[in-house]
Amino acid sequence: MLLQLRDRLFYLNVGARGFTLELIVCTPDDAFRCFMGNELDLLVVGNCVLRKEEQDPALKVDYSLAFEAD
Repeated sequence: MLLQLRDRLFYLNVGARGFTLELIVCTPDDAFRCFMGNELDLLVVGNCVLRKEEQDPALKVDYSLAFEAD
């Protein structure tokens, strides 16, 4: 589950041992790179709404090989 607190985007991981909150992005640039590298459909930063389908496909990033699966 994604959660926004005070202009920061967090991933809320809920499991058998409780939950953890992991910071995902700190800046609008980080948010855009994260948005273009995963399956989110919308990115909202302040009063700006970006739809994935309206973005340049050349900006899409494939992180699938950059990190090991959990």
